[in-house]
Amino acid sequence: MQQQHLLHLQLQLVTPTTVGPTTSGSTTESTVTVMYPKDLEVTCSQALALMTPLMYVILAPSYAVVLYAAFVKFANMFNPANINAKERHKLRLQRILEPREAFELLRHH
Repeated sequence: MQQQHLLHLQLQLVTPTTVGPTTSGSTTESTVTVMYPKDLEVTCSQALALMTPLMYVILAPSYAVVLYAAFVKFANMFNPANINAKERHKLRLQRILEPREAFELLRHH
């Protein structure tokens, strides 16, 4: 039903409504290039074939740096020697800061 209505509207737009003889003017060829679906596929595949390796060349070094940084970070985080060193550092700071805190508490009271 809707298609019939659209066809009817198109026919109304195409049929002339002038009463009298119509003169045919000079016709010019259209300069608009028609692009068919197959042409679009070919055009897009060429652009895709060019951009894919280009993006790999651009992004591969950044991926390598990020992965290297992540592996180094995790290796340091879970290294038992580093964990023990952090624990020793924390204990040493507690021993250093405890007398000062006790002295300040006595001084304020």
